[in-house]
Amino acid sequence: MLYIKNIIFIIIITSSISFCQIADKSYNEIGQPLINYFEPEVYNASYQNWCVVQDSRGIMYFGNSDGILEYDGNRWRLIKTQNNSLVRSLCLDEAGR
Repeated sequence: MLYIKNIIFIIIITSSISFCQIADKSYNEIGQPLINYFEPEVYNASYQNWCVVQDSRGIMYFGNSDGILEYDGNRWRLIKTQNNSLVRSLCLDEAGR
């Protein structure tokens, strides 16, 4: 009986140790997605973004209430539509345009 109690005690101790969190920030970020949040003041357009598409060069395009936002990883550019309408959907054609 003492043998079984010791085994249970060891299992409880080792399982509780494995669930402890390490305070090291880099360790806690493992497995977390890399997310950057941009305020509307950064890209100078509406806060409502409806869709997103990425071209073959890695340029991101966002359908926004003010037009199309283009982001190259460094700079934002707002592409206005002809009738200043919001853009709720985007897609790429076979040529990647």
